Amino acid sequence: MMDPVKKTIEAALFISGRWMTVDDLVRVVGSGSVGVVNDSLKELKSEYDARDGGVKMAEADGKYRLEISPETRDKVYYLAPEPELSPALIKTLALIAYKQPITQGKVVDVIGNRAYEYIKELRKKEFIMIKKKGRSKLISTTGHFGKYFGIPEGAKWEPQLDTKLLEEAQKKLHEVIEEDKTEEGAPEDSV
Repeated sequence: MMDPVKKTIEAALFISGRWMTVDDLVRVVGSGSVGVVNDSLKELKSEYDARDGGVKMAEADGKYRLEISPETRDKVYYLAPEPELSPALIKTLALIAYKQPITQGKVVDVIGNRAYEYIKELRKKEFIMIKKKGRSKLISTTGHFGKYFGIPEGAKWEPQLDTKLLEEAQKKLHEVIEEDKTEEGAPEDSV
C-alpha cells in the first residue's frame, strides 16, 4: 500500500501537468516537512524509473513533473484532452505556420515583444524549430506540429479565420507582408 504523502505527490504531479518544486508539493501535501516530501519524491522517482513505462517522472533543477516517455510521445500526444496552448501561443503558432519560414523579427513585429517568450515556449513544446540564417533566425513548424493538429505531411496549413485572435494576427501579417513588398520594390540605398 502506497504512503499517503507519495499518493498525494503523484496525484499533484499528474493533475498539474507542469513542473512543481518541493515547496509547491509541501504546500499541496500539507506537511511542514520538506524532508518527508523529498524522501517521497526520491522513492516515487525510483519506482517510475524501475517501471520503465509510458509515463515517467522527470526532474530538472529541483523541479518535478510527470511526462510521457519519449518512446511513446509521438504515438499518443494528440490524445491530450485539452489543448496545452494558451491563446497567445496559438496566435503565435498560427502566424509561424501560415508564413513559414518566417524570421523571428517578423514574428516580433506582428505579436510584440512577448513573442520571444512565446517562441521559447513553442520550441520547448517542439512545435517549432529555429535555424540561423546570417544574423536572422528563421522559424518553421516541426513534424510534431503536423501530428498534433492532424495535418497531413506535406500539406500547407491554412488558418481558419473564424476567431478574433486569428483575424487580428492575419491583419497584422498582411501589414508586414505589404511592408516586405514595399521594401523589395524600393531601390537599394547606395553607400
